[in-house]
Amino acid sequence: MDESVIEEEEGKQRPVVVSILAVILFFNGILTIINGLSFEANPIVLVMGGVAILLSVGLLMLWSWAWVGTILLQIVAVGFAIYDWFTGGPIDVLAIGLGVIIILYLLRSEIRAVFFR
Repeated sequence: MDESVIEEEEGKQRPVVVSILAVILFFNGILTIINGLSFEANPIVLVMGGVAILLSVGLLMLWSWAWVGTILLQIVAVGFAIYDWFTGGPIDVLAIGLGVIIILYLLRSEIRAVFFR
């Protein structure tokens, strides 16, 4: 593996980018919940924030369900951003771009292998 890695107890090595992704996902979940509470948003927003926090822990632990869940969460986020755009809202290039980058990164064979050892 050509990436920097962090040693794990069980012999797995966590790529640094996965750690960074987990931290970003954690803070995104916190901000999503705060945003949902302060603007009385749809309850699905609060659920997505909670799921993001749960997935961030799973990514740090290199659990395979977190890999799958993070990809699904990004697909949903990109889908919502595209839906908003097609229904007259502003295009959220950042959400779409980051979602696609995260999905493509997690689908790399060497990254997938870390989660499914």
